[in-house]
Amino acid sequence: MSKREKKNKFLEHLSLEDKKKAVDSQLDIYKSAAERKMAILPQTAALTATLIIVATLNKNLVPINLIESKVLLSLLLFLVPFALHIYAYDIEKSGFNAVKSIKSYLGDEIFKDIEKNKSFIDKVVAYSPISIIIIFDLIILFLIFKIWIDLIM
Repeated sequence: MSKREKKNKFLEHLSLEDKKKAVDSQLDIYKSAAERKMAILPQTAALTATLIIVATLNKNLVPINLIESKVLLSLLLFLVPFALHIYAYDIEKSGFNAVKSIKSYLGDEIFKDIEKNKSFIDKVVAYSPISIIIIFDLIILFLIFKIWIDLIM
């Protein structure tokens, strides 16, 4: 009998609650790894944009012309909010999956009570990350526009 078959046979005899306890720590590890992986995206894009700015301060350090530096900076600036949107989507998707899982164990009733007791502040806080990302998007678009305005006009 293979190791996997032994595990499956062991799990067959456990109650649903015991099965959940058996995989909880593994799910926590997986969730933590996914969160850390997603957190790298906006940080990497922001640091890279910063490096391009520093590199363009000294033409001898990185010999790129004005157009090349504008293209690189625009792309890297664009990557920051793009990465933030991916990060926010991943968090939203994880939350949705968690709610779906909880509903499968406890039913829909638990969330009806939670929704009834949500204050206005709770609702504002729930939507504030995406609102801030959208404001950040507008700032980045403005900066990219300012980078290219001299070539457009």
